[in-house]
Amino acid sequence: MERTFDVLEALAAARQPVPISELSQRLGLHISTVHRLLATLIERGYARQDSVTGRYGIGPRLVELAGGLSEQVDLRQETRPFLEQLAAQVGETANLSVRSGNNLVYIDQVQSARLVRMFTRVGSSAPLYCTGSGKLFLAYSPDFEQELERYLSQTTLEPRTPATFTTPQQLRNELLQVRQRGYSFDNEEMEEGVVCVAAPVFDGENQVVAAISVSGPTGRMSSLDSARIVEPIRRAALRVSEALGYRAG
Repeated sequence: MERTFDVLEALAAARQPVPISELSQRLGLHISTVHRLLATLIERGYARQDSVTGRYGIGPRLVELAGGLSEQVDLRQETRPFLEQLAAQVGETANLSVRSGNNLVYIDQVQSARLVRMFTRVGSSAPLYCTGSGKLFLAYSPDFEQELERYLSQTTLEPRTPATFTTPQQLRNELLQVRQRGYSFDNEEMEEGVVCVAAPVFDGENQVVAAISVSGPTGRMSSLDSARIVEPIRRAALRVSEALGYRAG
C-alpha cells in the first residue's frame, strides 16, 4: 500500500506524464513492481497511460477527489459559524456530514460545552440506514425508489441496537416520513443512549449535499419534536442552503 502511494505522489509531482523507467528510477523500484502498482492505480482511475507515448500521468479519479475536497472545504467554511451558533444554542454537539457511497462521512463538528457530550471523530464514517443524517441522503435521493432499491441490494441492514430498522419496508416507511417532516432523527438506532436530529442542506439545484445534525444523550434529547432542538437545526440548515444558492418553493 505504501508503495502505491509513492507511485501516486511521484505522478503528481511530475506535473506531466512520465515514462515508467523514470518512475522506476525516482522510486528505486524495479520496473515490474512499478508496472504492477500502476496497473492497480489505472484500474481504479487514479492513474492513466497515454495510448500514443505510453507515458503515465494522474487519472480522472484523482482530479474528481481534488474537486470534491475543494467543495468540502468551501462547505465547511460556509457552515462553521452556523454549527458554532447551533451548538451554543441547544447545548449539544453539532455535526456536518456528507454522503460517500453507501455511508456518510463527518467533515466538521463543534462539540458541546457539557461534561457529558457526544464525540464523533471528523473523517469517520457511518451507515446511512441507522443515522439521522444518513437517512436524509436516502430520503431525498432524486430517484427515490430506484436509489433505495439499489442501496438495499448493496447493504445489509444489520441491527446495531434493538431500535435499528432491519427490514426494507421499515426503512422505506421511515424515509417517507422523513421527506414529509423535512428532518430526520436517529432514536438510539446507531448507538444505545444516543439520539440525533438532522436537517438537510440543499444546493442551488435543490439537491441534498450535506446534513447538519445535533447529537446528545437520550435523557437530554427525549423531546425530539421540541422547538428547542428541531427548529434551530432546521433553521441552521436552511441558512446554509440559502448561502449555497437554494431557494425554497
